[in-house]
Amino acid sequence: MTLMPRITLRNAMQEDFDEVYPLLRCFTGSNLPRENWRAIFSPPFHSPVDHVGFLLRDNDKAVGFMGCIFSRRSIRGREFDFCNLSSWIVLPDYRKYSMLFMRRLAELDSCVLTSLTPSEKVYKLFMRSGYKQVDQHYYAIPPLPFGSLHEPSVRVTSEHNELAERLTGDALRNWNDHRNLDCRHFLLESEGESCHIVCAKRYKRAPGLRLKNIPVAVMHHASNPDLVGRAIHSITRKLCLRMRAALVLADSRFIGLPSVPLSLTKPAPRLYRPCKDQPFEFAPHEVDNLYSEYMLLHF
Repeated sequence: MTLMPRITLRNAMQEDFDEVYPLLRCFTGSNLPRENWRAIFSPPFHSPVDHVGFLLRDNDKAVGFMGCIFSRRSIRGREFDFCNLSSWIVLPDYRKYSMLFMRRLAELDSCVLTSLTPSEKVYKLFMRSGYKQVDQHYYAIPPLPFGSLHEPSVRVTSEHNELAERLTGDALRNWNDHRNLDCRHFLLESEGESCHIVCAKRYKRAPGLRLKNIPVAVMHHASNPDLVGRAIHSITRKLCLRMRAALVLADSRFIGLPSVPLSLTKPAPRLYRPCKDQPFEFAPHEVDNLYSEYMLLHF
């Protein structure tokens, strides 16, 4: 006698990693080490919940997983729970159950949901479900040996001890939560203004070129995009020098300019769904790439 399959969807816990890992290896083009994937099951910052996503099972077999990176963040002095959707995979024979995950997400009324690397199908699905597009593309910016005559001078601080003393408020909290991850923090100061920037050094194909595995500085957070825009070429040179990178890759919402001269533009949709319990108008740069798969998976 053949038993009917028993499909269940439950919260995924940290101890489920070994069961879920074979699913994660199925991601197209994914060659991330096992320990990178483990990081989304045990993030180094505080989580407001006790689980790490949702696990679809057929009896005792894992057949689907949606990774959720939960965090509690302070935005302009207000506390919000964020949920970054890091990974979503369902085995082909079980795709008809995919909407079970969407129902669970719809129940997270108290969270700001973010999807920073959606596939084309997921992008269309989320947009139909009321998600908003917070960004559409990123820039690849070379360190030009010159800049605009109108660019202000910028002082850059990146030393650990000095950052601990000079960062305050939300910036200090973000630094504390990410200081042990594979990223660099910079404090920019110019004409009475400041900007906290978080970058990660990665090795990628140069956009528009055939070069592979070149070192790039990927910008994941900028607290003051207007300052970045006014001094973009000076800042790019300084970041590339300090990170030994050939380019800066920065989402457009981190740069207060309609375009960046002599840069390349590549599409990169970023989505979010506002918290239903706390209506709040986020500035685009406040829905950033911190507390996300970018920081934990190191890709």
